[in-house]
Amino acid sequence: RNEGSLQGLVVSFNRTLAAFASQEGNLRTTLRELPPTLAIADTTFDSLNRAFPPTRAFAREVLPGVRLSAATIDASFPFVTQVRRLVSEPELRGLVQDLRPATSDLASLVDATTSLLPQVNRVNRCVTGNVLPTIKQPVQDGDLTSGVPVYKEFSYGLVEAAGEGQALDGNGQMARVGAVGGPLTVSSLTSTLGGKPLFGNTNVRPLGTRPAYPGKLPPYRPTVPCASQKPPDLAARVGGVERVIGYSGTTP
Repeated sequence: RNEGSLQGLVVSFNRTLAAFASQEGNLRTTLRELPPTLAIADTTFDSLNRAFPPTRAFAREVLPGVRLSAATIDASFPFVTQVRRLVSEPELRGLVQDLRPATSDLASLVDATTSLLPQVNRVNRCVTGNVLPTIKQPVQDGDLTSGVPVYKEFSYGLVEAAGEGQALDGNGQMARVGAVGGPLTVSSLTSTLGGKPLFGNTNVRPLGTRPAYPGKLPPYRPTVPCASQKPPDLAARVGGVERVIGYSGTTP
């Protein structure tokens, strides 16, 4: 009754079979892979069937929270409004803009401290390893040893110098020393005045000089780290005996 429809069906079926025939190799591969795929699908469906009851239970339990989420969101709007005001131009955003110059200067300062801190460390090591141990030890000066640290003895000397130089008469402030003399004329072996000897008179023959003058100043080495140098020795050792070059008395 419908030859036209039958003709179209045959033509379409012929085209379909031709398409399958043109992909014969892929079709065979698909058919070979179909049984393992169906087996895996069965296992997957079983897992899904086992997962559906907990999922349904979770959905039932989460419904009250979902119903309250609208109220929670409404309650959060005032907080969001306050946060927006906090980060606005008159608040934190303006503060950040004001702090930008200081932040830039702070970054430069931090960068500069990478060079400063090693120098500060050298100073600290010098103070703790050389300066403090030196000023805390007493000067060993024979019978004149005070037994107090050298920094205290130095301050005592300042007080004594102020006392010696106070205004006592019309001559004004000046240091006063006792007049010396005697029958023995002595000469120093050397001095700090260009290495030339000094002369003077005394009543008794000198036993020596304390502290001993080493003949030259200690070396000044600014390129050597202070912490690597030995602390100075403050012991006042006896030096060489001055020369007695003359006698002007009646008895020696």
